[in-house]
Amino acid sequence: MIDLAWPPEGARLVLEAEFYVPAIPAGSKNSYAIRKKAADGTMRVVLKPDGKGGNQAIVVTTDAKETELKARRKQLEDLFLTVAIEQEFIRLAQKVPIAAEAIFLMPRKKGHYGTGRNAEVLKPSAPRFPTKKPDTTKLWRGFEDALTGLAWKDDGDVIDSRITKRFVHIWEPEYTQIRLWDMSECPTHQEVSLLPCSEVTQPNGGAMSHPPVPETLPGLES
Repeated sequence: MIDLAWPPEGARLVLEAEFYVPAIPAGSKNSYAIRKKAADGTMRVVLKPDGKGGNQAIVVTTDAKETELKARRKQLEDLFLTVAIEQEFIRLAQKVPIAAEAIFLMPRKKGHYGTGRNAEVLKPSAPRFPTKKPDTTKLWRGFEDALTGLAWKDDGDVIDSRITKRFVHIWEPEYTQIRLWDMSECPTHQEVSLLPCSEVTQPNGGAMSHPPVPETLPGLES
């Protein structure tokens, strides 16, 4: 069993910041076939060769919240550039392994509080954690897309991440905390201690049949 520490052991913190901008959840994708008015006045699907001797529709995919997300993304980009200058951060080169942590602080709903003199008191029924949409994967995807080209050249370089969402009070600002680490000097999981397969039990209680991991890994002998 692999036990990966957080933050990654040996990682170098390269940026730590707070962005006071609403989260940028990636929206739902809408796909549609391109149509064109034919000579007889009817709308027909535009086709293209499918490479197999036939034809297929030309399909376009767009983000359901494209306009809104573009505006938020531009705001985040401007804030990030300001922070990068302050912290003397330079975009990490392509293929530099990156670990990223993002904490999305989201405002509670008015209905979570009482009324009158209790307007700032949480109801006993108020949720402790933001378990409703947007989900963390969409929050991170929107954030990751916005920082591609600014924090990293290719989002495939982010090999480790920790994404969290939490509440802030309704009167507090919505913001996102982010930390980035350069993992170039981190040991790989093959270079740290692994639990031998002989010590791992299967769900039925039996031992794994695979041979144990050797105490000394090939190429790492002292």
